[in-house]
Amino acid sequence: MSPPERKDMKTPSKTDWKRLAAMEDKDIDTSDIPELGDVFFQNAALRVPVKKPVAPSLKRHWMKSQLA
Repeated sequence: MSPPERKDMKTPSKTDWKRLAAMEDKDIDTSDIPELGDVFFQNAALRVPVKKPVAPSLKRHWMKSQLA
């Protein structure tokens, strides 16, 4: 696991990324997270969002200035 890119962060991360990368799954405390049982997965459904087209609004004078 490597640290995420932080181009907009002004303070250094306090996360010990090397220690986190060295952790194994068994070392993670999940006692405060309820287990997901069979009922959860029987009712679960994959939902893929519908893609929406994006149409930028550009001013004619700006386009002409870019092409010149």
